Amino acid sequence: MTSDNTHTTLMIQADFLTYVADSSIVEVLKQLSDVQLIEETVPNYIERYVGKVDLVTRYKGIPHIIEWTTSEEPKLRVEKLYDKPLQLAAYSGATNRYYGYHLFGRKINHATIVVALPGEEAEIFEFDRVKLIHHWKKWDSRLKRFYGLTA
Repeated sequence: MTSDNTHTTLMIQADFLTYVADSSIVEVLKQLSDVQLIEETVPNYIERYVGKVDLVTRYKGIPHIIEWTTSEEPKLRVEKLYDKPLQLAAYSGATNRYYGYHLFGRKINHATIVVALPGEEAEIFEFDRVKLIHHWKKWDSRLKRFYGLTA
């Protein structure tokens, strides 16, 4: 898939971003390649949940899980993303459990939240393996509490 096709496909798949795409996420789109999944439902049979991952691709040449979101104003720091990092860790866990080494020939250890903003460049929050594990532990704890309450 060429860069132009990736851009077009993402625009079609992410209609909710259309109003900011030209001015906000275009620089991010230029850095994507080797798209593997778009808006794909991914199960995690071990921890018993399902998520819908926005995008699995290479970002800056490195395999990433990408989560798109919009905001009227900049978030400025991870804490203002609220549960988005936990959601991203959950998607990462499900993707790695379900696909294993079948995407990119290895598990995915990087993820990014892209916050599209009207009239300015998107905010980028990148998570390496250490950060993902940190948020995974929080997600896993929350999931265990949920199953404890519903048992």
